Amino acid sequence: MTMPPEPPEEGPVLPCDLPHSGHRPFAHTRFYDDDDTGLISYRFNSAGFRGEEYRPDARLRICVIGACRAFGTGIHQHLTYGARLGDHLATALELPREEVNVLNLSVGRASGDYVTRMLLTHVPLLAPDLVLLGFPAPQRMEYFGAEGFESYDLATVPRRGRQGLPAPLAGFRDLYNPDLGRIAMARNILMAQGLMEHARIPYAITTEHLRPNLRHQPQLAPFLAALDDRFILRHRHFHLAPDRAAHDQRGGPAAHGALAIALLPLVAAQFDRLGEEEAVARITALSGHLKETDLDWLAARDAILEARAARAARTG
Repeated sequence: MTMPPEPPEEGPVLPCDLPHSGHRPFAHTRFYDDDDTGLISYRFNSAGFRGEEYRPDARLRICVIGACRAFGTGIHQHLTYGARLGDHLATALELPREEVNVLNLSVGRASGDYVTRMLLTHVPLLAPDLVLLGFPAPQRMEYFGAEGFESYDLATVPRRGRQGLPAPLAGFRDLYNPDLGRIAMARNILMAQGLMEHARIPYAITTEHLRPNLRHQPQLAPFLAALDDRFILRHRHFHLAPDRAAHDQRGGPAAHGALAIALLPLVAAQFDRLGEEEAVARITALSGHLKETDLDWLAARDAILEARAARAARTG
């Protein structure tokens, strides 16, 4: 991960610095990344990020950093899991919803390098009350060149031939293998956890790409053993989604809703470390209630149970 030679222009929220991402201040579009349905409105704030402005005076400030799913490609902004978690915390803590500020710094097709870099550049400036980090697939990387930062995704390039490929992307493709990708992902998560622990800021990490069975592979075991699993949610809510986004590529509102509920115990555990006993009790109570009554959670639970049953039937 390469850092720029000079910091971006000053401001409470540094502007989006991916030149080809389409993230421009105050932009509005109905077409983003691979969502060409025109059904979803994407509005960007003064720093070029989707959603609300940073409000330093809010009573609870949540920062979300990730890629397509954290950004909410194909679903309305208020239905993303970051916004839904903000709704739940407002309910649990008896706060007016407008007193909960959810700042989403996510960008479609971003890499784990991007997630960690945004964390390093923004958390010291903003000092949020809670940070949600969504680490995407490991076959992505970030590069800093003559035009600024670029995000590369091996899933979008041919496996052979170099014609037309930027040199950094061609080199990354030639070097990459799944183990190196997962090691790089673990490195980024370790950096993120180290910063959060040093800053004593509550956080939760989500990923669909570090499955528990990987810890038995000797080349990965030392890296995975160094992670603090208490605050990492390894989930399948988007992969096994009960519904789809508008462009039918990723999990839809129900998947986001279920993930928001799944995050509540991690948030409660973080608040417990700070001695916030009343907040912990309130969040825990709401989590239990939602897991019994919330339709998104129940649909996601049924989808996961069906997938497990199907796998058991296949393996005999």
